[in-house]
Amino acid sequence: DRIDEWLIGHLYEFEKKQLVSVAKGDLDLSKLGDTVEPKSEEETKQEEEQTKPLIEKIKTALGDKVKDVKITHRLVDSPSYLVVDNNAMSMQMERLMRQAGQAMPVSKPTLEINPKHALLHRLDVCANNEQSNDIAEVIFDQAMLSEGLKLDNPALFIQRMNRLMVNN
Repeated sequence: DRIDEWLIGHLYEFEKKQLVSVAKGDLDLSKLGDTVEPKSEEETKQEEEQTKPLIEKIKTALGDKVKDVKITHRLVDSPSYLVVDNNAMSMQMERLMRQAGQAMPVSKPTLEINPKHALLHRLDVCANNEQSNDIAEVIFDQAMLSEGLKLDNPALFIQRMNRLMVNN
């Protein structure tokens, strides 16, 4: 519901449990117990080093559409997710404020990627620059759609999807 965004912005705890937005900032799921396998500091650094070329490829393709690109462990089935800084207004709230006629500064989200997802693996091994840019843009657009946002250019999204399906 539209009111959820506003309500959660003012409701900080429920039954003595602090509420935390999954769409804002870093989220440490290791505190949830056995739902997420905790990683050692060494494993985390090794994973970051291994994904550095992939992250740079995505940053290059997306340019100034995102503030940053980083790996995440909060995703299981999805290739990516958009988040904003802890103190920033969520993208949904910004959209609602613009619809209400409020002037809003443009803020850029951080794209969190799931390096274990098949689409990210395909992007990682892709040697064709045009195709890798298409994959990176589709990953970003999918994250936008998952967030409930409108794409800047839906026709371009469809063209990219068609190229990727034909060139598979």
